[in-house]
Amino acid sequence: MSYCPHCKVEYREDFSSCADCSAALTSEPPASPKHTPKKVQAAYAAPTFLCSATHGTTSDILLAALRGKGIPAQARHRGAGEFLTIYMGASAQGMDIFVPSDMLEQARNIAANFSDIVLDDTDNENFAADLQQTARGKRLKSWILLALFVGLPGLLVLVLHLLWQ
Repeated sequence: MSYCPHCKVEYREDFSSCADCSAALTSEPPASPKHTPKKVQAAYAAPTFLCSATHGTTSDILLAALRGKGIPAQARHRGAGEFLTIYMGASAQGMDIFVPSDMLEQARNIAANFSDIVLDDTDNENFAADLQQTARGKRLKSWILLALFVGLPGLLVLVLHLLWQ
C-alpha cells in the first residue's frame, strides 16, 4: 500500500502521487500524532428557569438573543407541547427557557425586552390567559381558512349546479 505523507491517505499500489496534493507517495504509513487534542467542553452551572414564552417564534428569537450574548440557553415545551408541535406543526402550550444559574441575571436583562414572555413562574395565571387567547386566535384563523377553502368552493359548485338545471 502507498500513503500520502501530507494528507495521510492510503492509496492502492498502482498510484504514484496523491490525487489531492500531488505529493509523491511513500510505502510507509504516516506516523500518528503523539498527542491528539481533546475537545474542550465548557462547564456550565445547572440550568435554571428563566421565563416562559407564549409562542415558539418568541422563544426562538429570545434563544438567539441569549446565545448571541454568549449565554447557552435551552427551550423546553410545556406539557404535551413537543408532541403537538411534531404532530400538528404548532403548539399553544408555550415554551420554558432555561439558562445556567450563574448567568441568570444577565439573561433576565436580555429577556426583559420581550413582551410575550413571563419572567416569573408565579405569574402562571397571566400565562394561562395568554395561552387561551392565543389558542382562541388560532381556532378563529382555522375556521376562516376552512370557510375559504372548503365552504366557498362548495357554495360555488352549488350555485353553478342550480344555474345549469
